[in-house]
Amino acid sequence: MKDLGNWKQSRMENAIVSDIPTSEQSKSVTNVEHYGGYLVCESVFNEDIRKLIIKSPELIQKLKELLNFIDDYVPQKIISDPDCIGWLDEIDELVKEIKGDNR
Repeated sequence: MKDLGNWKQSRMENAIVSDIPTSEQSKSVTNVEHYGGYLVCESVFNEDIRKLIIKSPELIQKLKELLNFIDDYVPQKIISDPDCIGWLDEIDELVKEIKGDNR
């Protein structure tokens, strides 16, 4: 998954935009001017969900960094605990599903 750009609140109250277009988006100046960026999503009326969506690219990256750190620095004895393995595997699978790739 390529760089998603900086996601932020749109000029429209219930929309989120990026400063980088996706390959699927029209590079129409009209839409960019209307929304204040390239539309990521709209009709997001819950403020907490808007905040989560805006921060999701950063959250995904930090989860990947955390999983890599654990792989590199956390003693095997700790991460071999069955509860820990299950938890880390679940996080790893979520990141893979969201990103569509391997760490």
